[in-house]
Amino acid sequence: MRPDGVKIRLDFVEDRSIIADSLEVGYLVERHLSDGDIVLFNRQPSLHQMSIMAHHFPCATWKNFPITPSVCPHTMQILMVMK
Repeated sequence: MRPDGVKIRLDFVEDRSIIADSLEVGYLVERHLSDGDIVLFNRQPSLHQMSIMAHHFPCATWKNFPITPSVCPHTMQILMVMK
């Protein structure tokens, strides 16, 4: 997206190298997540800024975000009670 708010969709562009060469500082580029990207999670019911966690995104074929159980202590307590 350009600073003036105009979006450029690459779905409809035949020569993407022209668009790549025209990128300037200040443009916002949306892309898919890649392996090792840092993503921010905030688990409900907490909506506080202090409870946001950053994780390295493991690129996988799953349709979910695998989170280590050690960062979800309440979930682990519930699972232990259910056994």
